[in-house]
Amino acid sequence: MATQQPAYTAPIGGVVPAGPPVARPTVLRVAWYAMLAAALVAVVGAVVVFATGRDFVESAGSSYLSEHAAGAFDHADAVDTAYGLLVNRAVLDLVAIGFALLFAAFARNGATWARVLVTLVLLLSDTTRLTTLGTGPAGFTVTTVLLVILSLAIPTLLFLPAVGRYAKARKAARRATRTA
Repeated sequence: MATQQPAYTAPIGGVVPAGPPVARPTVLRVAWYAMLAAALVAVVGAVVVFATGRDFVESAGSSYLSEHAAGAFDHADAVDTAYGLLVNRAVLDLVAIGFALLFAAFARNGATWARVLVTLVLLLSDTTRLTTLGTGPAGFTVTTVLLVILSLAIPTLLFLPAVGRYAKARKAARRATRTA
């Protein structure tokens, strides 16, 4: 007579016994690749600003210069000031994405603190992006829109239930190996 194995149920308290490593969910891999894509988009946006920003500012006309270069004494000062603002926006995008990429490296392992920091950095930098949307060269506007879309999608992916289960399983596995 063959006996049937009972189905595995998690022990009380939710601690999973030590065993093979927990597989990283596909959603977390997709979030990582989306973060890499966001970094690439930010670099492309910065290159666009560095390459075409001054020409954009010079050809934008007096309305753009008066809005973005208040206090400049002449046309050359106004162009320099407005171009400097564009460059600052591009550099801030690079810095924000750099921090988000750093935290995303830790979030790949399901670290909750890293997922929260990625979300904060991306969403806070979106506030600047949305307020200045369309005030730069066309290529920079396109990359800004892509960054906004990615920075909304990445936190969504990072907080899906599969990632939470993965983080809990990794934490339980670490606890089990420490006590063993």
